[in-house]
Amino acid sequence: MVVFSEIILIKLDKKCTRMKIKIFITFLLFIFAGFSVKAQQNSELEKAIKKTITALNNQDFNTLNAMILKDFGVAVLFRRGAFDNLALVEKLNKNEPIPEYLPYDFFGKVKANQRVKYETLPEFDCDTEKFTKKEGIYCDMASKYKDISGTALSENEYLEAGWKPEHIEQMKEIEASSKRIVAYGKEGTHIFYLTWYKNNWYLTLLDRFEVCSA
Repeated sequence: MVVFSEIILIKLDKKCTRMKIKIFITFLLFIFAGFSVKAQQNSELEKAIKKTITALNNQDFNTLNAMILKDFGVAVLFRRGAFDNLALVEKLNKNEPIPEYLPYDFFGKVKANQRVKYETLPEFDCDTEKFTKKEGIYCDMASKYKDISGTALSENEYLEAGWKPEHIEQMKEIEASSKRIVAYGKEGTHIFYLTWYKNNWYLTLLDRFEVCSA
């Protein structure tokens, strides 16, 4: 009886071991799959950053519009007076800039073939009229920014803009999957969002960079 019980325990122990091995292998596969997706995102991100900068440099609106997420559009951030303003459009039109007083050639040009620095973004000091870091291309991989939803909520509060709750929720979803990029040099400044959606990076925000306007 004791021997029979021991045999049963040995068999159960083997089954448990096999089950643990299967669970462990499944866990490893899950981890590797996650790393693979992340690696793909990072690889494609740098290409998308340089593609966007090149298109902005060349005023290539065909390329820019092809990068816009159809289900969302592209948000344009600007400042009319003392308040930040937001426009959400399906396409960008070179002949109809947003805002209307700021032509798109205001972007200038930034070298696209330089290394992207993945770190905290530089800030612009209005007193010195300079960024707090050296010229270059910066992408913040860690922080989450709320330029779109935050501006919409502010417009609702102070300007009665009428952004609906479903608009705000969609903006927050976009922001959760977005990276904010700041690229600048002596001849121009480009600030934008790229959003990861269905294995592609999309252009979802264009900042007209009027931080010191009043």
